[in-house]
Amino acid sequence: MSVAGGWILASPYTAWAKKINPDSEISDFLKKYGPIDHLTLPQDENHFLGDQPQLKAHPLLWDKESLFKKTPRPEPKEKAKLVVIGGGISGVVSAYLLKDQQPIILEQSSRFGGNSKAEVWQNLPYALGAAYFMEQEKDSEIYKLFSKVGVHSICRFRDEEDLKLIDGQFRKNFWSGEYDKANKGQYDLLSKFFKDTLNEAQGRVYPEIPVAVKNFSEAPKKIEYLKSLDKYSLKEYLEKVVCKGQKLTPMIEQALEKYFWSAFACTMSEISAQAGVNAYAAEFGKAYVAAGGNAAVVEKFLSHLSQKMPSKNLRTEVLVVDVEVRDSGVLVTYSDKEGKLHCIQAQNVVMAAPKFVAKKIIRDLEPERLEAFSKLQYRSYLVANVLVKKKVDEKLYDFYLLGKTTPEVEQSQVSDVIVANFAKKIKGPYSVLTLYRGLPYSQGRALLYTEGNFSKYRKEIETQLQDEILPPLGLKKKDIAGLRMTRWGHPMPLNSPGLILDGTIEKIRKPFKNRVYFVHQDNWMFASLETSVEEALFWTHQIKLKT
Repeated sequence: MSVAGGWILASPYTAWAKKINPDSEISDFLKKYGPIDHLTLPQDENHFLGDQPQLKAHPLLWDKESLFKKTPRPEPKEKAKLVVIGGGISGVVSAYLLKDQQPIILEQSSRFGGNSKAEVWQNLPYALGAAYFMEQEKDSEIYKLFSKVGVHSICRFRDEEDLKLIDGQFRKNFWSGEYDKANKGQYDLLSKFFKDTLNEAQGRVYPEIPVAVKNFSEAPKKIEYLKSLDKYSLKEYLEKVVCKGQKLTPMIEQALEKYFWSAFACTMSEISAQAGVNAYAAEFGKAYVAAGGNAAVVEKFLSHLSQKMPSKNLRTEVLVVDVEVRDSGVLVTYSDKEGKLHCIQAQNVVMAAPKFVAKKIIRDLEPERLEAFSKLQYRSYLVANVLVKKKVDEKLYDFYLLGKTTPEVEQSQVSDVIVANFAKKIKGPYSVLTLYRGLPYSQGRALLYTEGNFSKYRKEIETQLQDEILPPLGLKKKDIAGLRMTRWGHPMPLNSPGLILDGTIEKIRKPFKNRVYFVHQDNWMFASLETSVEEALFWTHQIKLKT
């Protein structure tokens, strides 16, 4: 029986799900509420995993006044020193850092993790979102925190350049220029630029994001450097400044574009140079890869947190609908899964949700902040996990699909493939390929949410699998057990040029009435685990100083 008219069979799911053995070291709490589903792999269905916009979040938040007309906001029956709104990496790390205050975390999904979630098939965890994070300096606060919690112990180190699949063949050492010898000079120039920037050699400076400051005036040199890059898009900066007026060669342009489609769901012409240089220079360093991707990082923090706090403080399937700051504290109103309203009086709130949610639920936001919020853009992406009844070489780990050597590039296809086996070796002939397809255009969310488009996207991915991805891996249709498709409607904040330069970033991340602290990757409009954790480190320190 085929699924959605495609050629990938769904029938093996039911039998194979019984073979999955949950890790005995995973607590009952994590099995039920953690970001990695360790228990069973449900039978494949004809719908997306990930965002479900038809559920209560959109109807309630976008029509809050009607809600309160029907059901008046209740008086607070519960008090807390701290309420954390959002159970993704930003919220979970913030709660961990302030665990002495016994915070209450409110998460709308049935599992913590936000966009960092994962599933397990044949004892092999695979990511439904981001798959890795970059190496940190050993004297940095984030490195010390990860070491303390044990994040590094669950990761495998990767320090090789990603492969490129060009004309059906895997190519190593792309930046050596050996596959495009006529343009080798530009490869050498750009690779040296990125490496020198990462290592801060030859006078280059790495554009640090985020800059750990409460007010931008506290670190003028770092901020001024970011502003100097923020004048340009990445493409403009590379062509005008680094390459001194020379256009990027077709192969280099295609390689960079595919990276930014996958990593940030945008083009080089849309992302600011300060964010683009930060991200791509880091790719010349080392990466940490955990089984299940960045969901495993969230799970590690949540494991510690669940042992230090009562389970009633860790709440899922609750939707915060209203936040009001008063002299006596902050009133946080939420709807439980039965639709009943509850109110908590908190001393402080960590808003670990994106700004487009924050502006819907926080009362009386300042006009200048609302104006800054209105400038923010978010992008969408699609993840497809291909379950393979055959071992795939783990050394291939991450490869980009450059296609044919032509300046034209196609924005409607998968651009990046991860081999999930890299992080965890398992017995048996099983593998998972995680395919990333960013939607680098503003209408991406609407397309993903359009009813009936599941079949369209599935068919497109199946076609690309058959024509481009499976053959060089030595795989055939009969080797595929299933396809899991996950959509994320707005996880990627777009770091467009000028957001630091015009003061937008400073306005959106400052605390509200000294009670509500914003901790999210969109504080800097920079989609990375590191941004979320660094902001959690900084702002929870400010809360500690106050309390």
